[in-house]
Amino acid sequence: MSTKIAVAMAHGICVGNEFDEEESPQYTGGMAQALKLKLAELARISGSQEQKLDWANSRVVISAINWTPVLKEERKKLYEKLGIPERTSFFGLREFIFQAIADSLTYQVTDSQSDDLWGYKQIHRCFAEGLQELAQEEQAGGDAPLCIVSHSLGTVITSNYFYDLQAQKAKIEIGDTPLEKGETLTSVYTLASPIPFWSLRYPGFDRPIAVPSEKIQQHYPDLKGEWINFYNESDIMGYPLKSLNQAYFEAVKEDKIVDAGGLLDSWNPLSHCDYWTNESVINTIATGLYNILQQLNRVD
Repeated sequence: MSTKIAVAMAHGICVGNEFDEEESPQYTGGMAQALKLKLAELARISGSQEQKLDWANSRVVISAINWTPVLKEERKKLYEKLGIPERTSFFGLREFIFQAIADSLTYQVTDSQSDDLWGYKQIHRCFAEGLQELAQEEQAGGDAPLCIVSHSLGTVITSNYFYDLQAQKAKIEIGDTPLEKGETLTSVYTLASPIPFWSLRYPGFDRPIAVPSEKIQQHYPDLKGEWINFYNESDIMGYPLKSLNQAYFEAVKEDKIVDAGGLLDSWNPLSHCDYWTNESVINTIATGLYNILQQLNRVD
């Protein structure tokens, strides 16, 4: 079977329960189809939209990692305890901040006790299930090159998940394929990342994940990937990464400024929710995937 690229997309805040429902317009925040069509355009594939999508589907397999259900009920209970009516603040800003803080604190690990890890473990199990799906032979396959697109808190989850794999400190059961073990991790695209906040918690913070994986050469000796970080300068939750320290400067290829959102939100905090459909983001990621296909000789 010809090699396919496995792409896992992990959301942050600003998405609903339909992130992983393929028939929904909210599937992958609206990115998956646009990304495939741009990929076909780069490969100069002619024909109808359906033909272009067929071409892309034979080369790229996307899995949406939806961890919202893990925290939704606990967040709802807190809303009710506090007597907070939903969607009553200006532009939903209060709900935005509430969810960002609630999800981050629930996911955060404070010690190694098992009862403190419930949010961390449950969310990482969602991540592992997404990679397990991609590793199926009828999908991308267990040794497929792996690319991650993550947003907001999802970028922190991505970083922690692959850090645990690369440090051999995984706190959940991991599948035994190279893809599931993170060995074929090739590229990472972080959107609106709050990772810099976590540098306040860990002294030094000088061990970013290796992108590509140090073990990629065992499977694809000459394959090159990249880590590109996108942020909007008006986004209060998304920041550059290269300036954190020398380790991140070397690990991240580029901090790319994008004008996420439209007239109503590109200039304010709500721009945080508009990366998934941003043209510059989609074009950059599609170009990265196309470069991988070229290296795999899959652009015919």
